[in-house]
Amino acid sequence: MEAEKKDVSEVTVDDILKMMGPFGRFNVLIFFLILLPVGMAGMYSSVYNFEAIDIDYRCAVPECQEDPSTLNFTIPQGLDGTFAKCTRYASVNTTNGTFCGPQHFDLTSPVECDSYVYMEEHSIVNEVHTKFE
Repeated sequence: MEAEKKDVSEVTVDDILKMMGPFGRFNVLIFFLILLPVGMAGMYSSVYNFEAIDIDYRCAVPECQEDPSTLNFTIPQGLDGTFAKCTRYASVNTTNGTFCGPQHFDLTSPVECDSYVYMEEHSIVNEVHTKFE
């Protein structure tokens, strides 16, 4: 009786694996089916790194109907020649906002943007509408 208790208490993981048998096709299938959702979750997390890139955008200037040729006198430029992303020149209140010319904007007073024009439509940056300070 004492010998039987000793055998039961000495069962190890190796003994259990020997009783279960080798790692077969069914075990491989179950292993990959378990890893499938784990891999998909990892892909969804890493896609954010590519979706959250800094896309080109600028202030919307409703007076000019988004004509790209008017950018030189509607949006300030930096020293490197790039257009500002969060400011634009204030419009002079001499018209009702229907004319767009260099004389209709005050090039000495930049103001913050009310809305933005994105050069690319599908990105998490423009879906979340990141606001700038």
